Amino acid sequence: MSPTTSISFQNSSPLSCCVRLLSCAMAMIALSCSPASEGPRLGALELGLTTEAGGVSYRLSHANFTLDGPEKRTFSAQDEDKLELELPAGAYRLSLLEGYVLTRIDDPMAPPVSARLISQNPAPVLISAGETSRATLRFALEDGSTVGVGSGVLQVDIAVGGDDAGASSDDTCALGLRINEVDYEQANSDEVEFIELLHTGRCPASLAGLTVELVNGSDGKVYSRYALGELSATLLPGARLVLGDAQVLAGLPADLARGMLNGSGLQNGPDGVRLSRGDLLIDAVAYEGSVAGSSEGTPSAADEGELGLSRCPDGFDTGDGALDLKLVVPTPGASNKCD
Repeated sequence: MSPTTSISFQNSSPLSCCVRLLSCAMAMIALSCSPASEGPRLGALELGLTTEAGGVSYRLSHANFTLDGPEKRTFSAQDEDKLELELPAGAYRLSLLEGYVLTRIDDPMAPPVSARLISQNPAPVLISAGETSRATLRFALEDGSTVGVGSGVLQVDIAVGGDDAGASSDDTCALGLRINEVDYEQANSDEVEFIELLHTGRCPASLAGLTVELVNGSDGKVYSRYALGELSATLLPGARLVLGDAQVLAGLPADLARGMLNGSGLQNGPDGVRLSRGDLLIDAVAYEGSVAGSSEGTPSAADEGELGLSRCPDGFDTGDGALDLKLVVPTPGASNKCD
């Protein structure tokens, strides 16, 4: 017998019972009609793992992946044709771990195909709610053949041989950019403030449409904005770009991309720095407290004057500022001094 719930009213007149029953019914209707709290916008991630090329059918097997971003996942595929995940929209990094094999579906007795991953790993991936995104994993085979695998919201292409350059879109390459160092306060007058960007990706990032925004922590509004495309057309893998005061820019290598901070410079915190292209948030750092729209949360300590906030090591990004950002001697335009 299924459990039941009974409602009883003691020492009540028939009229009062009717009133109470009506009140309960109205409350239940109101509860059922109340809109649910809005959660994060979700997108789908689908990894296609099989293909046919040149009359040969292939599968990526024994593949283990990690996905870092708004949500962290670890998942694997043994002999599946595809994998599907539901994820909050946002920028992710997809890593293929060692141990994968490329097999021939049409010849189960054949040994695994010798394949070597030659594309960026981890690969930047943008998951958009209701939209299609694509990532490419490229492999080199001993025989030089070419294989493409995958379909869906996130497509993993297994391309064998050839050059990986130019395979990614502007947004995909730009996802390798990191706000690598921020010095927003000095002991006396703030005359050597700067923001350093580091390109951690493996393809040239177009700076067209990219902006660095300074965010006021008290109201979340942008109080200053810098268009990076006006400073340089692209940023090569491993290269840096510095927005800084005049004294900082004067000490940079001659070939390093740069731009002048305006007169207001960087506010003391809690405030934030945000890197984006339109609605695509690429990176964000909050300092001296949490700031809406800044993914790094609260750094481990506040800059008291002589030090600056640096990613340690260069480009290190777990999404948690308390882990990623350390107070060290600032090094605009050079590798961070994390020791």
